[in-house]
Amino acid sequence: GFLLLLWPTINSLFIANNGFPSLRLFLVFTLGVFLTRSAGCVINDIMDVNFDKFVKRTSNRVLVLEKISINKALIFFLLLISVAFIVSAIYLKFITILLCIPSLILLSTYPLMKRFIPTPQLYLGVAFSLGILMVFMEVKGSISLISLELFLANVFWVFGYDTIYALCDLEDDLKINIKSSAIFLGRYANLFIMFSYIFHLIFMIVVGVSLHYNKYFYLGLFIASILLFYQIIRLFRKGHSDYFNLFVLNNWVGMAELFFTILELL
Repeated sequence: GFLLLLWPTINSLFIANNGFPSLRLFLVFTLGVFLTRSAGCVINDIMDVNFDKFVKRTSNRVLVLEKISINKALIFFLLLISVAFIVSAIYLKFITILLCIPSLILLSTYPLMKRFIPTPQLYLGVAFSLGILMVFMEVKGSISLISLELFLANVFWVFGYDTIYALCDLEDDLKINIKSSAIFLGRYANLFIMFSYIFHLIFMIVVGVSLHYNKYFYLGLFIASILLFYQIIRLFRKGHSDYFNLFVLNNWVGMAELFFTILELL
C-alpha cells in the first residue's frame, strides 16, 4: 500500500520539476506518504476491529488478537499524524499544508465509507491522489491542468486495483454487510476494472502529449499497459480467484511509469 501511494506521488514530483526534484522535496514527500499511509492503516484497523475478526484475510491482525489495545493504537495514530504535520509545517509552503487537511480527512474516514457508500474504492482513489495536487501546489504554486490529468489518471487506476483487492474479501464482506465496488458492480466488476485501467492509460497519454514527451515516457506506458491488461485477461478467465497477486502486480505498473518518466526527463 505504501508503494502504490508512493509511485504516482514521486512521478508527479519529477514531472512538476521538469527533471530531478530537490532532495529535500523528495525526502519530505516520501516520508509524508509513509506516515500518512501508515496512519490510514492504523485508523482502518481501529474502525474495522469488529469486522476483521470475521474476515479470513484480516482475522490475525494485532487488534483482533488483542496484542495491542485500542487506546495504544489511537496514540500511535496521533503520533504518526503529528510527525507528518510537523514535517509538513517545517518544509512545505502554507498553501500546500492546507491541502494536507482534506487528504488526512479522506484517509481517516475511508473505513467509515465502507459502511455508507456503495463504491468506497472511488473515495480511496481520491484520497490516494491528493498527493499529486500537493506536489504541484508546492512546486508550481497552483493546481495546473497537468496535475488534474495526473490526478484523474490515478483515481481511475486506484479504483481499478482496489476493486480487485475488494474481490479478495467478496464473500466475507457480503456476510458482514460491508460495502465495496466489487459487491456493487457484481458481474460487471471485471468490466469496470478494465475501463478504469483504460481511462488511466488515456489520461497518462494526454499528460505525455501535453508535455511533448517522446519515446521513453510512452515506452513506460506500453509496459504498464501490458501489466494492466494481463490482469484483465486473468480476471476474465473463468474460475480465476488469485486476486491478491493481481493487486500486488500494480506495484510494477507504478514502478514502470516512474522509471521511464525519469528516463524521459533525462
